[in-house]
Amino acid sequence: QVLILHARDIQRSLLENQQKVATSLKRLEYFVVSFLLLMVAGLIVYSEMMQRKMKLADRERTRYLETIAASEERFRLLLNSAAEAIYGVDLDGNCTFCNPASVRLLGYERPEDLLGKNMHRLMHHTRPDGTPYPGEDCQIYQSFRRGEDFHLSDDVFWRADGSSFSAECWSHPIRSGDEILGSVVTFLD
Repeated sequence: QVLILHARDIQRSLLENQQKVATSLKRLEYFVVSFLLLMVAGLIVYSEMMQRKMKLADRERTRYLETIAASEERFRLLLNSAAEAIYGVDLDGNCTFCNPASVRLLGYERPEDLLGKNMHRLMHHTRPDGTPYPGEDCQIYQSFRRGEDFHLSDDVFWRADGSSFSAECWSHPIRSGDEILGSVVTFLD
C-alpha cells in the first residue's frame, strides 16, 4: 500500500504534537515547582518549630543560627530563581515572603511593597466584571483555611497600576503537624 500524506495533514499533526508537548512541559514544571515549594515550606516549618522548642547554650545557639541562616539563604536562592510568581501568606492573608517574579508580575518595585500586606486587597480585590471581590469569598483563602489545595486555571489578578491580567494559580496550605500556618500561592500570567 502507498501512504500519501498531504502537507496540511503533516502540519496539523505537528501542531497537535507541539501543543501536547507544551502542555506536558507546563504540567511537569508545575509539579517540580510544587514539590520544591513543599520541601521549602517544610524547611520553614521545621525551622520555626526548632526555634520555639530549643534552648541552646551560646556556642550551640551560634551554630544553630548559622544553620538557619544557611537554610534561609538556600530558600531565598530557590525562591528567587523560580520563573513563576510565588508568595506566602499567614492565616490573615498577609504576605510573609515573595519572589521577584511576583513583585514584577504585580507591578511593584520591591518585595517590601508586598511583605506584611494583605495580598487579597492588593491583587485580588475586584472581580473581572469590576465588582468588589470580598476576601471572605476568595476561594484561594477559603481553601487553605480548610487545609485544601486549590487550583484555578483562569483567574484575574490586579497590578499596582490598576490594570488586570488573567492568571492561573495554585494555593497549598503550609502545615506544622495538624496546624495550618498559612499558604504558598503560585501563579502564572
